[in-house]
Amino acid sequence: MKAPRWFALAALIVIAALAVGLYRAKTDAMRARQRIAGLEAAVAEAQRDVAALEAEAQMLESPARLEQEAAGRLGLEPGAQAQAQDIGAIEAIPLRADAEPGR
Repeated sequence: MKAPRWFALAALIVIAALAVGLYRAKTDAMRARQRIAGLEAAVAEAQRDVAALEAEAQMLESPARLEQEAAGRLGLEPGAQAQAQDIGAIEAIPLRADAEPGR
């Protein structure tokens, strides 16, 4: 028994539709993979930038560098031990408002 012509034509249309659908799915998947690869590259670059900025911040905040900059640019020196005071002595110093009433 032979299948009717319309059945063969319908089967051909279904197969063609499935082939087109498969092609589109593969194309979309390929584009998605390319986009993911691009995003992963951007994330890696951003992570390298963050690491470089953290290293720079650590270098800029180092006490030795700050001491060197303070001495070189402002002429400042580390405080002498004689300049250090007990917290009680600091609290005993009158505030400017206390020292000059009416101002």
